[in-house]
Amino acid sequence: MPSISVIVPAYNEEKYLAKTLKTLRNQTFKDYELIVVDNNSKDRTNEIARKLADRVVVEKKKGYHNATNRGAKEAKGKIIAFCDADSLYPRDWLEKIMADFENNKGLVAIYGGTKFHDSASLLIFLSKIFYETIIRLSLLLGFHNPGGFNFVMKKSAYFKAGGYDSKIYNGASLDAELGRRLQKIGPLKFRPDIIVQTSSRRFRINGYFKTTLMFLIAWYTINFKKKPTVTYEQYNQIYRD
Repeated sequence: MPSISVIVPAYNEEKYLAKTLKTLRNQTFKDYELIVVDNNSKDRTNEIARKLADRVVVEKKKGYHNATNRGAKEAKGKIIAFCDADSLYPRDWLEKIMADFENNKGLVAIYGGTKFHDSASLLIFLSKIFYETIIRLSLLLGFHNPGGFNFVMKKSAYFKAGGYDSKIYNGASLDAELGRRLQKIGPLKFRPDIIVQTSSRRFRINGYFKTTLMFLIAWYTINFKKKPTVTYEQYNQIYRD
């Protein structure tokens, strides 16, 4: 059995998927499996995934909730990581994370920072500072604010918390909401030094200011128990290319 299952949900990600999977294949930590959940893509996503992943699972029921839950059920590892199909992972990403789980058996989840990899230098710098500031503010207020592109957890805790479930929460920033449920089960840890590079494409599509505002509103609604103003389906329809 692998120590960790790395799960990449993907829908029509032929433009980005290969680069992501190559960074996940280049990890210094080797005791893992790489699973791509093809959410019934219409492009070459499945073909690309089969060349680089250990397993490719087709989930015909559309939606991020369905893809992630299918991946978690398929996972053989006791620890699972959900990775975005357009993000780039440093070589020691899994090594650092697994060392933390080994050194602190009580940890439920670990998450890290981020910055853009496909923007101007100033925007890359600002994205890192802004994201870490939001997380630091969240921690001061007593809650965690993980991002799905850099979020690793015990599989047992994921299912105990209810996983990604549209009946529990169906707005933007699903990962932050799941983090709130996970911290009721056990401790989470933020590692600012573990940085994953993510794509700015959603910000470019609908404007940096407008998209940032949308995420700030989602952060507020999740952490102060308000009703989401944007469903996940609406978010995904607007902020895709």
